[in-house]
Amino acid sequence: MKRLAMGLGLTALVALPLSAQAPSPVSVDLRSALQRMHADYVEAFVVSEGFGESRLTPMMRLRWNYDPVGDNKLRIGDVQLIGIARHDPPVVYSSVFKGFEHGENGPKLVDKYARETNAGEAQALLALARGEEIVFTPESGGLRVIGPIRARSHCLGCHRDKQAGELLGALSYRLAPAQLEDEPR
Repeated sequence: MKRLAMGLGLTALVALPLSAQAPSPVSVDLRSALQRMHADYVEAFVVSEGFGESRLTPMMRLRWNYDPVGDNKLRIGDVQLIGIARHDPPVVYSSVFKGFEHGENGPKLVDKYARETNAGEAQALLALARGEEIVFTPESGGLRVIGPIRARSHCLGCHRDKQAGELLGALSYRLAPAQLEDEPR
Protein backbone atom coordinates (compact mmCIF):
# COMPACT_ATOMS: atom_id res chain seq x y z
CA MET A 1 0.00 0.00 0.00
CA LYS A 2 1.39 3.40 -0.95
CA ARG A 3 1.43 6.15 1.64
CA LEU A 4 1.18 9.80 0.78
CA ALA A 5 4.10 12.10 1.47
CA MET A 6 2.98 15.12 3.47
CA GLY A 7 6.02 17.23 2.64
CA LEU A 8 6.87 20.52 4.23
CA GLY A 9 4.74 23.62 4.50
CA LEU A 10 1.04 24.06 4.61
CA THR A 11 -0.21 21.55 2.12
CA ALA A 12 -3.23 19.36 2.44
CA LEU A 13 -4.35 16.33 0.52
CA VAL A 14 -7.72 16.07 -1.17
CA ALA A 15 -9.46 12.84 -2.11
CA LEU A 16 -10.26 13.82 -5.68
CA PRO A 17 -9.26 11.96 -8.86
CA LEU A 18 -7.02 13.68 -11.41
CA SER A 19 -5.59 12.22 -14.59
CA ALA A 20 -2.03 13.02 -15.68
CA GLN A 21 -3.34 16.20 -17.28
CA ALA A 22 -5.82 18.60 -15.73
CA PRO A 23 -9.31 17.72 -16.93
CA SER A 24 -10.90 19.98 -19.49
CA PRO A 25 -13.78 20.16 -19.14
CA VAL A 26 -13.89 19.09 -15.50
CA SER A 27 -15.85 15.89 -14.92
CA VAL A 28 -19.17 16.04 -13.11
CA ASP A 29 -17.76 13.94 -10.24
CA LEU A 30 -14.73 16.21 -9.83
CA ARG A 31 -16.90 19.34 -10.00
CA SER A 32 -19.21 17.95 -7.32
CA ALA A 33 -16.33 16.94 -5.04
CA LEU A 34 -14.68 20.36 -5.41
CA GLN A 35 -17.96 22.15 -4.70
CA ARG A 36 -18.33 20.13 -1.46
CA MET A 37 -14.73 20.93 -0.49
CA HIS A 38 -15.25 24.64 -1.21
CA ALA A 39 -18.50 24.69 0.80
CA ASP A 40 -16.61 23.24 3.78
CA TYR A 41 -13.89 25.90 3.50
CA VAL A 42 -16.42 28.74 3.20
CA GLU A 43 -18.26 27.43 6.26
CA ALA A 44 -14.99 27.32 8.24
CA PHE A 45 -14.25 30.88 7.08
CA VAL A 46 -17.69 32.21 8.06
CA VAL A 47 -18.09 30.46 11.43
CA SER A 48 -14.60 31.20 12.71
CA GLU A 49 -14.56 32.55 16.25
CA GLY A 50 -15.41 36.24 16.25
CA PHE A 51 -16.27 35.94 12.57
CA GLY A 52 -12.72 35.67 11.53
CA GLU A 53 -10.81 37.38 14.34
CA SER A 54 -8.46 34.48 13.74
CA ARG A 55 -9.45 32.10 10.96
CA LEU A 56 -6.18 30.21 11.06
CA THR A 57 -7.22 27.38 13.41
CA PRO A 58 -10.47 26.34 11.67
CA MET A 59 -8.85 26.44 8.24
CA MET A 60 -5.84 24.40 9.42
CA ARG A 61 -8.10 21.78 11.01
CA LEU A 62 -10.29 21.55 7.94
CA ARG A 63 -7.47 20.68 5.55
CA TRP A 64 -6.91 17.33 7.29
CA ASN A 65 -10.44 16.27 6.28
CA TYR A 66 -9.13 15.92 2.73
CA ASP A 67 -6.44 13.25 3.25
CA PRO A 68 -6.89 10.81 0.34
CA VAL A 69 -6.27 7.10 0.06
CA GLY A 70 -4.84 5.54 -3.08
CA ASP A 71 -3.38 6.86 -6.33
CA ASN A 72 -4.18 9.86 -8.53
CA LYS A 73 -5.46 12.22 -5.87
CA LEU A 74 -5.18 15.99 -5.60
CA ARG A 75 -3.54 17.90 -2.79
CA ILE A 76 -4.28 21.47 -1.82
CA GLY A 77 -1.08 23.42 -2.34
CA ASP A 78 -2.49 26.70 -1.08
CA VAL A 79 -5.70 28.54 -0.33
CA GLN A 80 -5.94 32.25 -1.03
CA LEU A 81 -8.57 34.79 -0.03
CA ILE A 82 -9.72 37.18 -2.74
CA GLY A 83 -11.17 40.27 -1.06
CA ILE A 84 -13.91 42.03 -3.01
CA ALA A 85 -16.50 43.54 -0.65
CA ARG A 86 -14.26 46.28 0.73
CA HIS A 87 -11.62 46.39 -1.97
CA ASP A 88 -11.73 48.16 -5.31
CA PRO A 89 -9.96 46.72 -7.16
CA PRO A 90 -10.07 43.26 -5.55
CA VAL A 91 -6.97 42.00 -3.75
CA VAL A 92 -5.56 38.53 -3.16
CA TYR A 93 -4.12 37.51 0.19
CA SER A 94 -1.41 34.95 -0.38
CA SER A 95 -2.66 32.39 2.11
CA VAL A 96 -5.45 32.22 4.62
CA PHE A 97 -3.08 30.03 6.60
CA LYS A 98 -0.79 33.03 7.17
CA GLY A 99 -3.60 34.65 9.09
CA PHE A 100 -5.70 37.75 8.72
CA GLU A 101 -8.23 39.55 10.85
CA HIS A 102 -11.72 40.75 10.17
CA GLY A 103 -12.49 43.05 13.07
CA GLU A 104 -15.50 45.06 14.15
CA ASN A 105 -14.20 48.13 12.30
CA GLY A 106 -13.72 46.31 9.03
CA PRO A 107 -10.96 44.17 7.64
CA LYS A 108 -7.46 44.44 9.01
CA LEU A 109 -5.70 42.23 6.55
CA VAL A 110 -1.95 41.83 6.51
CA ASP A 111 -0.95 44.04 3.57
CA LYS A 112 2.46 42.44 3.04
CA TYR A 113 0.66 39.34 1.75
CA ALA A 114 -1.73 41.24 -0.55
CA ARG A 115 -1.41 41.51 -4.31
CA GLU A 116 -3.63 42.50 -7.21
CA THR A 117 -5.66 39.87 -9.01
CA ASN A 118 -4.20 38.39 -12.18
CA ALA A 119 -6.14 38.09 -15.46
CA GLY A 120 -7.37 34.56 -14.70
CA GLU A 121 -8.59 35.54 -11.23
CA ALA A 122 -10.33 38.63 -12.65
CA GLN A 123 -12.14 36.46 -15.23
CA ALA A 124 -13.13 33.97 -12.52
CA LEU A 125 -14.56 36.79 -10.38
CA LEU A 126 -16.69 37.96 -13.31
CA ALA A 127 -18.03 34.41 -13.76
CA LEU A 128 -18.76 34.12 -10.02
CA ALA A 129 -20.54 37.50 -10.06
CA ARG A 130 -22.72 36.16 -12.91
CA GLY A 131 -23.74 33.25 -10.67
CA GLU A 132 -21.19 30.56 -11.51
CA GLU A 133 -20.64 28.38 -8.43
CA ILE A 134 -17.06 27.30 -9.07
CA VAL A 135 -14.42 28.09 -11.71
CA PHE A 136 -11.62 25.73 -12.84
CA THR A 137 -8.45 26.57 -14.74
CA PRO A 138 -5.70 24.08 -15.67
CA GLU A 139 -2.45 25.22 -14.06
CA SER A 140 1.04 23.66 -14.14
CA GLY A 141 -0.08 20.02 -14.26
CA GLY A 142 -2.82 20.68 -11.72
CA LEU A 143 -5.84 22.87 -11.31
CA ARG A 144 -6.70 26.33 -9.98
CA VAL A 145 -10.17 26.32 -8.43
CA ILE A 146 -11.94 29.54 -7.41
CA GLY A 147 -15.23 29.52 -5.51
CA PRO A 148 -17.40 32.34 -4.15
CA ILE A 149 -17.96 33.65 -0.66
CA ARG A 150 -21.51 35.00 -0.89
CA ALA A 151 -23.31 37.22 1.63
CA ARG A 152 -25.54 35.41 4.08
CA SER A 153 -28.28 37.17 6.04
CA HIS A 154 -26.08 37.45 9.15
CA CYS A 155 -23.28 39.02 7.05
CA LEU A 156 -25.45 42.02 6.23
CA GLY A 157 -25.00 43.58 9.68
CA CYS A 158 -21.44 44.53 8.70
CA HIS A 159 -21.82 44.49 4.92
CA ARG A 160 -24.78 46.89 4.93
CA ASP A 161 -24.37 47.86 1.28
CA LYS A 162 -24.74 44.23 0.14
CA GLN A 163 -27.65 41.85 -0.33
CA ALA A 164 -27.92 38.17 0.60
CA GLY A 165 -26.31 36.08 -2.10
CA GLU A 166 -24.09 38.89 -3.38
CA LEU A 167 -20.41 38.13 -3.93
CA LEU A 168 -18.25 39.31 -0.98
CA GLY A 169 -15.06 37.49 -1.90
CA ALA A 170 -13.70 34.19 -3.08
CA LEU A 171 -11.37 31.40 -2.07
CA SER A 172 -8.77 30.24 -4.58
CA TYR A 173 -7.20 26.79 -4.30
CA ARG A 174 -4.10 25.48 -6.09
CA LEU A 175 -4.51 21.72 -6.54
CA ALA A 176 -1.88 19.29 -7.80
CA PRO A 177 -1.57 15.50 -7.94
CA ALA A 178 -0.40 14.15 -4.58
CA GLN A 179 3.10 12.67 -4.68
CA LEU A 180 3.37 9.17 -3.26
CA GLU A 181 6.29 8.17 -1.00
CA ASP A 182 7.70 5.62 -3.44
CA GLU A 183 7.62 8.05 -6.38
CA PRO A 184 10.72 10.08 -7.25
CA ARG A 185 10.52 13.71 -6.17
